[in-house]
Amino acid sequence: MPSDRWDLRSLRAAIWQHRVTFPAQIPTFRRQHRRDVQWRAVVLYFVRGWTLQRIAGRYGVTHKRVGQMVRGWADLAMSQGYVARIPSEEECGLV
Repeated sequence: MPSDRWDLRSLRAAIWQHRVTFPAQIPTFRRQHRRDVQWRAVVLYFVRGWTLQRIAGRYGVTHKRVGQMVRGWADLAMSQGYVARIPSEEECGLV
């Protein structure tokens, strides 16, 4: 799933629809800003369905910064295999 072919909303929808994997324990990445908030923002956005604005209000940053943080996390998570596309039953030969 190349990063130029998805946005945060479509990735969240894919997670909720079980079309991509999502780690049970959220990793933090050293290159990211505010690692203490990073994993919490990821859970709130992708799992709990919070808006970027609501997360920004909770942590006292702009919604653009939260978007950058969550997108940066998603880019690294996909590149390292934490988030990956799940093949369909047809692709696996089960149907």
